[in-house]
Amino acid sequence: MGSLRDQVIYPDSVEDMAARGLTDKDLEAILDIVNLNHINIHMPIPEQVQPLSLHIRKYHTHLLQFNGEGGWRFEQLDSATRLSLAEEKQRLEAQLAGIPEMQSRLNELCKILGDDSVLKTVEE
Repeated sequence: MGSLRDQVIYPDSVEDMAARGLTDKDLEAILDIVNLNHINIHMPIPEQVQPLSLHIRKYHTHLLQFNGEGGWRFEQLDSATRLSLAEEKQRLEAQLAGIPEMQSRLNELCKILGDDSVLKTVEE
């Protein structure tokens, strides 16, 4: 599992981080921004769990998003952003709620047509 630093910089290595001109001081500065400056980035992860779990219970005030291409965005989680995320969550929940019915209908159509689908599931 490694240290917190290993987890934060993954998939990069410490050498990759150094090649980019970043140091542990840079990581510690980020932890300071998000009020986790009391955590030792060199300590193994299991030893970090207790202080971190206590900190997680606090209300989230910032949002860190990764774009999947090596970039990231860190911003304050204000009421407008929180509302936008809540609305997105509700839309996803509504879409996912319809999946069992859609799967059942797909199975029905496959039976009628005598076809298979790569998405067809075994009916109980």
